[in-house]
Amino acid sequence: MRRLIVVIALLAGILGTCLYTLYRVRSIHDEVEHYVNAVFLSIEREDSGAVGSDIAALTALWRERERELVKYVRHYHVDDINLCIARLEPLARHGSYDSLSAELSVIRGVMTHIRDGEQASLRNVF
Repeated sequence: MRRLIVVIALLAGILGTCLYTLYRVRSIHDEVEHYVNAVFLSIEREDSGAVGSDIAALTALWRERERELVKYVRHYHVDDINLCIARLEPLARHGSYDSLSAELSVIRGVMTHIRDGEQASLRNVF
């Protein structure tokens, strides 16, 4: 009987951890998506001041969330986003909005891939 209780407790712990991880990855994805959309809107308006401030806000958010995200996902995904984030400010400064939009699309795509990869399945849990 004790073994059954221990097994149930372990399964509940694993499932709880999986659900919490899924929640955090989704919320980080939604936050980054919001800031990426704000930069896209500033690019469409061709407002260089707003583009710079939105990129600074996105970079600050990413620096905060990066440390938490590396606990849950593969590091090479986070490294891909880091490289894109590092390129944003110089591209905005030089007014290269096409390349800036491409980098933002890569960030969006990698974040979506991370979110989709963390969907709860038996393979992810065990």
